[in-house]
Amino acid sequence: MMEHKAQAVDMTVGELAKASGTGDATVSRFCRRCGFKGFQNLKLALAREVLEEEQSNQGSDQ
Repeated sequence: MMEHKAQAVDMTVGELAKASGTGDATVSRFCRRCGFKGFQNLKLALAREVLEEEQSNQGSDQ
């Protein structure tokens, strides 16, 4: 998931579960184990990271 953050942000819990070969409940448990309240909170954190990386890359291009 960390290698494909931008794609994971656009996935549903079911899509991520299927892509990772697990079930919905496993994805939800993973999110909570990582310290998030749930999948939506994980997606928000990933979206922030993606945005920060894009902004960082744009800054280094100038």
